[in-house]
Amino acid sequence: MRALVVCCLLLAALAAPAAADRGRGAIYISSLPSNADVWLDGTFVGESPILISAVAPGHHVVSVSKAGFTVQDVGVDVGDSGEPLMESVQLVAMTSAIRQMGSLAIRSDIAGGAIYLDGGAIGRAPLASRRLAAGTHHVEVRVKGAAVARDVEVYPDTETVVVLHAASNTGTVVLAPADAYLPDDVFTLLGGKLVIRYAGHKVVGHLDQRDYAVDDLPRHYDAAPTVVGGRLYLPLALLQWLAAESKK
Repeated sequence: MRALVVCCLLLAALAAPAAADRGRGAIYISSLPSNADVWLDGTFVGESPILISAVAPGHHVVSVSKAGFTVQDVGVDVGDSGEPLMESVQLVAMTSAIRQMGSLAIRSDIAGGAIYLDGGAIGRAPLASRRLAAGTHHVEVRVKGAAVARDVEVYPDTETVVVLHAASNTGTVVLAPADAYLPDDVFTLLGGKLVIRYAGHKVVGHLDQRDYAVDDLPRHYDAAPTVVGGRLYLPLALLQWLAAESKK
Protein backbone atom coordinates (compact mmCIF):
# COMPACT_ATOMS: atom_id res chain seq x y z
CA MET A 1 0.00 0.00 0.00
CA ARG A 2 2.83 2.34 0.93
CA ALA A 3 4.53 1.61 -2.39
CA LEU A 4 1.32 2.51 -4.23
CA VAL A 5 1.13 5.85 -2.41
CA VAL A 6 4.77 6.68 -3.27
CA CYS A 7 4.13 5.77 -6.89
CA CYS A 8 1.10 8.04 -7.02
CA LEU A 9 3.08 10.91 -5.50
CA LEU A 10 5.83 10.49 -8.11
CA LEU A 11 3.30 10.50 -10.94
CA ALA A 12 1.74 13.65 -9.54
CA ALA A 13 5.15 15.34 -9.35
CA LEU A 14 5.91 14.45 -12.95
CA ALA A 15 2.53 15.70 -14.08
CA ALA A 16 2.87 19.04 -12.24
CA PRO A 17 5.22 20.73 -14.74
CA ALA A 18 2.96 19.69 -17.60
CA ALA A 19 -0.03 21.20 -15.83
CA ALA A 20 1.95 24.41 -15.17
CA ASP A 21 2.82 24.63 -18.87
CA ARG A 22 -0.79 24.41 -20.05
CA GLY A 23 -1.75 27.42 -22.09
CA ARG A 24 1.85 27.96 -23.12
CA GLY A 25 3.71 27.12 -26.31
CA ALA A 26 7.11 25.98 -27.52
CA ILE A 27 9.56 26.99 -30.24
CA TYR A 28 12.07 24.69 -31.91
CA ILE A 29 15.02 26.59 -33.43
CA SER A 30 17.56 25.06 -35.79
CA SER A 31 20.24 26.91 -37.72
CA LEU A 32 22.73 26.48 -40.52
CA PRO A 33 25.47 26.39 -39.35
CA SER A 34 24.45 24.83 -36.04
CA ASN A 35 25.77 25.60 -32.54
CA ALA A 36 24.73 29.22 -32.84
CA ASP A 37 23.73 31.29 -29.81
CA VAL A 38 19.95 31.65 -29.42
CA TRP A 39 18.25 34.51 -27.58
CA LEU A 40 14.54 34.84 -26.77
CA ASP A 41 13.36 38.41 -26.25
CA GLY A 42 16.90 39.41 -25.28
CA THR A 43 17.55 36.49 -22.90
CA PHE A 44 20.13 33.84 -23.80
CA VAL A 45 18.55 30.38 -23.85
CA GLY A 46 21.23 28.13 -25.37
CA GLU A 47 22.72 26.90 -28.62
CA SER A 48 20.95 25.66 -31.72
CA PRO A 49 19.28 23.28 -32.29
CA ILE A 50 17.15 23.94 -29.23
CA LEU A 51 13.56 23.48 -28.05
CA ILE A 52 12.33 26.44 -26.01
CA SER A 53 9.34 25.36 -23.92
CA ALA A 54 6.84 27.11 -21.63
CA VAL A 55 6.75 30.21 -23.84
CA ALA A 56 3.91 32.59 -23.07
CA PRO A 57 1.43 33.12 -25.93
CA GLY A 58 2.01 36.24 -27.99
CA HIS A 59 4.66 37.78 -30.21
CA HIS A 60 8.32 37.05 -29.47
CA VAL A 61 11.66 37.78 -31.12
CA VAL A 62 14.25 35.05 -31.49
CA SER A 63 17.82 36.19 -32.24
CA VAL A 64 20.43 33.80 -33.61
CA SER A 65 24.12 34.74 -33.68
CA LYS A 66 27.45 33.10 -34.41
CA ALA A 67 30.95 34.53 -34.77
CA GLY A 68 31.62 35.51 -38.38
CA PHE A 69 27.92 35.66 -39.31
CA THR A 70 25.31 38.43 -39.29
CA VAL A 71 22.82 38.27 -36.43
CA GLN A 72 19.39 37.08 -37.59
CA ASP A 73 16.20 38.19 -35.81
CA VAL A 74 13.04 36.11 -36.30
CA GLY A 75 9.59 37.20 -35.15
CA VAL A 76 7.32 34.38 -33.97
CA ASP A 77 3.71 34.32 -32.76
CA VAL A 78 3.18 31.68 -30.10
CA GLY A 79 -0.26 30.22 -29.50
CA ASP A 80 -1.58 28.09 -26.62
CA SER A 81 -2.12 24.86 -28.55
CA GLY A 82 1.03 23.27 -27.15
CA GLU A 83 2.29 22.43 -30.62
CA PRO A 84 5.90 23.67 -31.05
CA LEU A 85 6.65 26.22 -33.76
CA MET A 86 9.43 25.07 -36.08
CA GLU A 87 11.89 27.78 -37.19
CA SER A 88 14.99 27.15 -39.29
CA VAL A 89 17.45 30.04 -39.61
CA GLN A 90 20.16 30.21 -42.26
CA LEU A 91 22.92 32.56 -41.12
CA VAL A 92 24.66 34.81 -43.62
CA ALA A 93 28.45 35.14 -43.46
CA MET A 94 29.78 38.64 -42.92
CA THR A 95 31.13 40.30 -46.04
CA SER A 96 34.01 42.74 -46.50
CA ALA A 97 31.48 45.58 -46.54
CA ILE A 98 30.82 45.12 -42.84
CA ARG A 99 34.34 44.29 -41.72
CA GLN A 100 35.91 46.11 -38.82
CA MET A 101 37.54 49.37 -39.81
CA GLY A 102 40.69 51.16 -38.70
CA SER A 103 42.83 53.95 -40.10
CA LEU A 104 46.36 54.27 -41.41
CA ALA A 105 48.78 57.21 -41.51
CA ILE A 106 52.15 56.97 -43.26
CA ARG A 107 55.30 58.91 -42.46
CA SER A 108 58.56 58.55 -44.34
CA ASP A 109 61.94 60.22 -44.73
CA ILE A 110 61.41 59.82 -48.48
CA ALA A 111 59.80 63.25 -48.71
CA GLY A 112 57.32 63.52 -51.57
CA GLY A 113 57.58 59.85 -52.45
CA ALA A 114 54.57 58.30 -54.17
CA ILE A 115 52.62 56.02 -51.83
CA TYR A 116 50.96 52.82 -53.06
CA LEU A 117 48.46 50.92 -50.93
CA ASP A 118 47.76 47.33 -51.97
CA GLY A 119 49.11 48.18 -55.41
CA GLY A 120 47.13 51.39 -56.01
CA ALA A 121 48.52 54.94 -55.82
CA ILE A 122 46.94 56.96 -52.99
CA GLY A 123 49.11 60.09 -52.68
CA ARG A 124 52.52 61.28 -51.57
CA ALA A 125 54.43 61.03 -48.31
CA PRO A 126 53.60 61.99 -45.65
CA LEU A 127 50.04 60.70 -45.81
CA ALA A 128 47.36 61.85 -43.38
CA SER A 129 45.12 59.31 -41.69
CA ARG A 130 43.06 57.21 -44.12
CA ARG A 131 40.19 54.94 -43.06
CA LEU A 132 40.29 51.37 -44.38
CA ALA A 133 39.44 47.80 -43.47
CA ALA A 134 41.33 46.30 -40.55
CA GLY A 135 43.85 43.64 -41.48
CA THR A 136 47.12 43.30 -43.37
CA HIS A 137 47.91 45.78 -46.15
CA HIS A 138 50.90 46.27 -48.43
CA VAL A 139 52.40 49.78 -48.40
CA GLU A 140 55.10 51.04 -50.75
CA VAL A 141 56.83 54.41 -51.16
CA ARG A 142 58.56 55.09 -54.50
CA VAL A 143 60.77 57.95 -55.69
CA LYS A 144 63.32 58.20 -58.54
CA GLY A 145 63.71 54.49 -59.02
CA ALA A 146 64.04 53.75 -55.31
CA ALA A 147 61.33 52.12 -53.23
CA VAL A 148 60.67 50.86 -49.73
CA ALA A 149 57.80 48.46 -49.02
CA ARG A 150 56.12 46.97 -45.96
CA ASP A 151 53.28 44.68 -45.02
CA VAL A 152 51.53 46.54 -42.20
CA GLU A 153 48.76 45.58 -39.81
CA VAL A 154 45.82 47.97 -39.39
CA TYR A 155 44.04 47.45 -36.08
CA PRO A 156 40.25 47.84 -35.60
CA ASP A 157 39.09 51.20 -34.23
CA THR A 158 42.71 52.37 -34.03
CA GLU A 159 44.80 54.79 -36.04
CA THR A 160 47.99 52.96 -36.98
CA VAL A 161 50.96 55.17 -37.86
CA VAL A 162 53.61 53.51 -40.01
CA VAL A 163 57.07 55.01 -40.49
CA LEU A 164 59.00 53.96 -43.61
CA HIS A 165 62.74 54.66 -43.63
CA ALA A 166 64.70 54.79 -46.87
CA ALA A 167 67.84 53.47 -45.15
CA SER A 168 66.34 50.10 -44.30
CA ASN A 169 63.92 47.73 -45.96
CA THR A 170 63.99 44.97 -43.38
CA GLY A 171 61.29 45.73 -40.86
CA THR A 172 57.99 47.38 -40.10
CA VAL A 173 57.75 50.30 -37.70
CA VAL A 174 54.29 50.57 -36.18
CA LEU A 175 53.18 53.24 -33.73
CA ALA A 176 49.92 53.36 -31.81
CA PRO A 177 48.25 56.04 -29.67
CA ALA A 178 49.55 55.92 -26.11
CA ASP A 179 46.14 56.71 -24.62
CA ALA A 180 44.74 53.50 -26.16
CA TYR A 181 47.07 51.43 -23.96
CA LEU A 182 47.96 53.62 -20.98
CA PRO A 183 45.96 55.77 -18.53
CA ASP A 184 46.25 59.49 -19.28
CA ASP A 185 47.86 60.27 -15.94
CA VAL A 186 50.88 57.95 -16.26
CA PHE A 187 52.77 59.84 -18.97
CA THR A 188 53.93 63.43 -19.43
CA LEU A 189 55.45 65.19 -22.42
CA LEU A 190 57.21 68.45 -21.62
CA GLY A 191 59.73 70.25 -23.78
CA GLY A 192 60.10 67.23 -26.05
CA LYS A 193 60.90 64.91 -23.10
CA LEU A 194 58.58 61.98 -22.45
CA VAL A 195 58.30 60.33 -19.05
CA ILE A 196 56.11 57.27 -18.37
CA ARG A 197 55.61 55.76 -14.92
CA TYR A 198 53.48 52.64 -15.19
CA ALA A 199 53.33 49.06 -13.90
CA GLY A 200 56.35 49.66 -11.68
CA HIS A 201 58.52 50.86 -14.58
CA LYS A 202 59.89 54.23 -15.66
CA VAL A 203 60.36 54.98 -19.37
CA VAL A 204 62.08 58.13 -20.61
CA GLY A 205 62.19 59.17 -24.26
CA HIS A 206 62.52 62.23 -26.47
CA LEU A 207 60.73 63.37 -29.59
CA ASP A 208 62.67 62.44 -32.75
CA GLN A 209 64.95 60.06 -30.83
CA ARG A 210 64.69 56.28 -31.02
CA ASP A 211 66.79 55.64 -27.92
CA TYR A 212 64.83 55.29 -24.67
CA ALA A 213 65.73 54.65 -21.05
CA VAL A 214 63.73 51.92 -19.33
CA ASP A 215 64.33 51.73 -15.60
CA ASP A 216 67.52 53.77 -16.23
CA LEU A 217 68.81 51.19 -18.72
CA PRO A 218 69.18 52.04 -22.44
CA ARG A 219 66.71 50.46 -24.83
CA HIS A 220 66.34 51.08 -28.56
CA TYR A 221 63.10 51.03 -30.53
CA ASP A 222 62.70 51.56 -34.27
CA ALA A 223 60.52 54.64 -33.79
CA ALA A 224 60.70 57.83 -31.76
CA PRO A 225 57.78 59.29 -29.80
CA THR A 226 55.57 61.19 -32.22
CA VAL A 227 52.68 63.61 -31.84
CA VAL A 228 49.99 63.29 -34.53
CA GLY A 229 46.81 65.33 -34.36
CA GLY A 230 47.50 66.28 -30.74
CA ARG A 231 47.85 62.64 -29.64
CA LEU A 232 51.04 60.96 -28.50
CA TYR A 233 52.09 57.90 -30.51
CA LEU A 234 54.65 55.36 -29.30
CA PRO A 235 56.16 52.17 -30.74
CA LEU A 236 53.53 49.45 -30.56
CA ALA A 237 56.09 47.02 -29.14
CA LEU A 238 56.74 49.37 -26.19
CA LEU A 239 53.03 49.86 -25.49
CA GLN A 240 52.32 46.14 -25.68
CA TRP A 241 55.18 45.43 -23.26
CA LEU A 242 53.90 47.98 -20.74
CA ALA A 243 50.35 46.62 -21.04
CA ALA A 244 51.62 43.09 -20.41
CA GLU A 245 53.66 44.24 -17.41
CA SER A 246 50.55 45.82 -15.85
CA LYS A 247 48.83 42.40 -15.81
CA LYS A 248 51.57 40.64 -13.89
